[in-house]
This record gives sequence, C-alpha cells and structure tokens, in this order.
Amino acid sequence: MRSVKICASLFWLLFSAVLSREAFRLPMGEMKDPGAGFFPFMVALVTGLLAVIALFQSLREQAGVPAPCSAERFRWWNLVVILAALIAYALTLEKLGLMINTFLFMLLLLKVIEPQTWTKTLLASSITAVFSEFFFNVLLGAQIPAGILGF
Repeated sequence: MRSVKICASLFWLLFSAVLSREAFRLPMGEMKDPGAGFFPFMVALVTGLLAVIALFQSLREQAGVPAPCSAERFRWWNLVVILAALIAYALTLEKLGLMINTFLFMLLLLKVIEPQTWTKTLLASSITAVFSEFFFNVLLGAQIPAGILGF
C-alpha cells in the first residue's frame, strides 16, 4: 500500500509540474485583473503542495504495516442520493434560486447522508445558504438566478 501511495503522490506532483508549465504559457495578468493562466497556475500550486504533503506522509509510513480498515460498510446508496440531489439542484436553480436550493441541498446532506441533529442541520444549512448568496451575488457580482424569493 505504501508504494501505491508514493506512486500516486509522484503522479500528482508530475501533473502539477506539467500544469504549471502550461499555465505559464498563458497570460498571468495581475491580482486585480487575473489572466487566463492565473487560475490554472494556482490550481497547479495547490495540487503540487498537496502531492508533496502526501508524499512525505507516505514516506514516513512504516513498510509492512497494514492501514487501519474502517468498521463501517461503504453505503452505495449515498452516491445515488447525492447524484440525484445534484441533478435536482441544477434543474431547479432557476425556479427556486440559489439560497433555497443551497439550503435544501445542505439539509439533505446533513440530515439524510450524514445524520445530524435538527439544530445543527438547520443552522449549518442556513449559514451555508446565506454565505453562498452573499459570496456569489454580492462579492463576486455573479448573475445567479433570483428564484421565487426575488433576491
């Protein structure tokens, strides 16, 4: 298992190096006005950093020690529910709007997929919905559909 982790880390490190080289071929721009190469370069930096961290962690692992297995079974139906919820999110975004859609999606994730108390679920869903509305519509000025609430 250790060698697989090392190979995967090296792959992502090589991938980030190639991506950063290709991003440099595009105009970088400035922080106020980023060019086409700015975002791919930042993605390459983050990918490279995570690959280096994973490489060091896998090098520090002792050879021959099996990784601890989770006692919980993998729940395949969660993938189906999440995929269906994402499709429903995309299809209803224009009618319901960003805030209601995000609230309902987070409600589903926090109550059905990984059950939490109602207090935590409602609070986290509300905070996520309000923050996403503020971030996309106010800070970024994105043209997100208003939906039935009108904001």
